[in-house]
Amino acid sequence: MSSDVDLVFLTDDVEKHLESLDFVSAIVAPRSTLVRSAQWGPMHERRVRQPGGLVVEFGITTCAWMDQPVDPGTARVVADGCKILYDQDLVSAALVSLGLVAERWTPVS
Repeated sequence: MSSDVDLVFLTDDVEKHLESLDFVSAIVAPRSTLVRSAQWGPMHERRVRQPGGLVVEFGITTCAWMDQPVDPGTARVVADGCKILYDQDLVSAALVSLGLVAERWTPVS
């Protein structure tokens, strides 16, 4: 509970996901509360707190985000450990090429 969960959604339709956060209820507890909205360059953050206290941060952006230089905060989060839940080999290849991971991951199903 001393940490949060970070999820990044790469989408062609960012505005659709910013207009409605219905997808949040499908991923985390339905009674989660939005605690922060922010924008970090091309990344739109939506941070929610679940009823049990766990904070889940949703980053919503386009694939163009992967063309940006990796900032120290993102590098730290990735180095601390991450799992790719769905990837068409774009993200994992980019992380390998940046030296942030040693090998490609098998997506979790």
